[in-house]
Amino acid sequence: MSNQKSKYFRWSDQMDRVLNATLLEQHNLGNHLPSGWKPEAYEAVVEAVRDKCHVIITRAHVINRLKTWHAYYSTVKEILNTDGFSWDWDVNMIKADSDEIWDKYIKDHPEAACYKTKIIENWGDLPLICEKLRRPVRKKTDPETECGNNFQVENAIAELENSHNTSELSLPVDIDFSEQEPLTEQEQQQQQEEEQQRQQQQLQATDEVTPNYLRSWHKSTKKRNRVGEAVVPPMSPHQQQFSDAPLPRSSAKRIFAELSNVKGLQDSQLLQIYDLVTENERKFESFMALPNHLRRPWIMMQIRK
Repeated sequence: MSNQKSKYFRWSDQMDRVLNATLLEQHNLGNHLPSGWKPEAYEAVVEAVRDKCHVIITRAHVINRLKTWHAYYSTVKEILNTDGFSWDWDVNMIKADSDEIWDKYIKDHPEAACYKTKIIENWGDLPLICEKLRRPVRKKTDPETECGNNFQVENAIAELENSHNTSELSLPVDIDFSEQEPLTEQEQQQQQEEEQQRQQQQLQATDEVTPNYLRSWHKSTKKRNRVGEAVVPPMSPHQQQFSDAPLPRSSAKRIFAELSNVKGLQDSQLLQIYDLVTENERKFESFMALPNHLRRPWIMMQIRK
């Protein structure tokens, strides 16, 4: 029994803060994948804890601590999704509308009793650290067919044009452009006509949901690049107009009112996110779609980008 106690490793508050800050930095460096953290991220945490906290840890310690954070996040998220609960950003704790609500929840979920008084300082960062990143969807192709590589390129371009967040997509790394033959002028003309038809159909399908001030975008088509050259697909109409078109004045007032309802924001943070979402209505729609307890973490994540 004494041997088991001696092997128990305890994380201090300072170590948790270093772990949190290092993971956010590694996420911004691209070392956070849908499948998990890259080895470079774990190595960075080990070095940071050693240099700043003077404690020697291993990758296994980091993995175990992240498992604990995942358990915290899952349990607290489930509690906050229950009526009568919210997050108190002033004290970094769960807040209930009454003690009776807490008592009833603990009666049904005894394992949640410790969360009644538990402080989680980095709750605003846990969604970014614990939530799984969305993996780009790619259709399967037959590598034995002659048009396999062509299909992968076309699929990647279609994903990029239909997405409002192009940073999450990338071309398949296994495409061998050296095997592609240059297109003839007739094939290029045919592809250009198909592209024009596709864009017209896309506009008709989205016309009913597109705001009036976005419907006057300049209808232009771009010649598709030859396979074998750099593939630079054109921006979709939504990507062009959401970055350029100004919001109506009434919408700006509504955005400020909604952002002002988020607790725990400093004036500088409020102004930063206000400036961001007034320039991009898509981000405001994403903000409004989130439940209340995830809005502040989302805002902090946008500010850090």
